[in-house]
Amino acid sequence: MTEVCLLSVLDIGVDGKSEYVLRDLDYTFGEGERERIERMSNGSARELSLCGLCALKCLTDALVGAGERILIARDEFGKPYFPECENLRFNISHSAQLATAALSFDGSNSVGIDIEKIADGRDIKKITQRFFGERERAFLEAEEYSAKAFFLVWTAKEAYAKFVGRGLSAALSGADTFELSESREVQFVRFAVRYAGNDYIMTLCTSHDEHIKINSNGDIEVYEISDRA
Repeated sequence: MTEVCLLSVLDIGVDGKSEYVLRDLDYTFGEGERERIERMSNGSARELSLCGLCALKCLTDALVGAGERILIARDEFGKPYFPECENLRFNISHSAQLATAALSFDGSNSVGIDIEKIADGRDIKKITQRFFGERERAFLEAEEYSAKAFFLVWTAKEAYAKFVGRGLSAALSGADTFELSESREVQFVRFAVRYAGNDYIMTLCTSHDEHIKINSNGDIEVYEISDRA
């Protein structure tokens, strides 16, 4: 089973409460996460990273208890993991005003998640031709290179990169997400998310079919996109 939690920066009351929230997270996940956030020069990035950890804490609190420590470490590629809880795998992503965390209870199953606000402004056709696989390119061409179609593919590539834990280059060096899904090597589950008048695409990458539970407040609308690629 995999649980996903979605939070906005307003949910955690960042303004005026960051220090309190950081102390709480520092106890739960370890000093390394506080130090990583404090090194960020961009204020928005700090808030979103904080929000992502809060989303993860919501999931771990429900599983192991709010007073329990569950320290985070990072491997040589920077992928975070719980060294003392090998049966739990997690991943975090954020975009614009939202952050999301995914927690898998199956120790043999890695997990990757990515969320992106749908927005124009990228050279979609150029990115598609340079980095996407043959079937991904065909999909974008059929969809006239729309921003929504682009992020349906891009979030899958990001989620897959996090799944394998070797950086985005792993998903941009010939891996076609349509082929990966068809071969049953991984599964991609996509969601349409709407918050504060903005639309997002969120994609979860896991190694096999499993039950997925989504946790969010009423202000964040989440709908699974039934056509899985």
